[in-house]
Amino acid sequence: MNKFLFDFFPLMIFGGVYYFTREAHGLTYAIIAIMIATVIQTALHYILHKKIEKIHLINLLLIVGLGGISLLFNDESNTVFKWKPTILYWVFSLVLLATRYIGSKTIPERILGAMIEAPQPIWTKVNLSWVLFFAIFGAINLIVAYSFENDTWVMFKLIGGTVLLLLFMVVQLVALRSYIKPEHELEQIKESKSSAEQQ
Repeated sequence: MNKFLFDFFPLMIFGGVYYFTREAHGLTYAIIAIMIATVIQTALHYILHKKIEKIHLINLLLIVGLGGISLLFNDESNTVFKWKPTILYWVFSLVLLATRYIGSKTIPERILGAMIEAPQPIWTKVNLSWVLFFAIFGAINLIVAYSFENDTWVMFKLIGGTVLLLLFMVVQLVALRSYIKPEHELEQIKESKSSAEQQ
């Protein structure tokens, strides 16, 4: 299954259900739908891979926890549920900050290290930019949640957030373009990984 579709299908379900039921039920049915979809996603991932990724587990706990609270207390504005992206982004920000002091490599270096060879001070700056991005991203979500109607917040959650993240990654790659490894070296890395997987 395509990893992108697998990771984002609960969000797609959320958006679809919301736009079909928003007039009569607001976010209520959409919250129920994303809770069910996220449980299914996590279960399928475990069945297919015999493990649960940390990001899926954190996402599951936040969606079920905050969604459950929102439904239980009949939160008409669904403010509690709208905190979910902010909490997730701020957790990312704190984890990124922690890897600056714990471990031999920061998260950006672990993710991009195969294709980018940069000195440590550069990786430190990249890590800090990720920390600030997710901290600000979380704050923007709250501003949208408290300042606009559900339609605007859902649109931001479905499209705006994704566009911002993609733009941020493009800016990062452009800024690091002089450190990208030569193409032949990347091919060697891919071949080494393929050989290791076959053994």
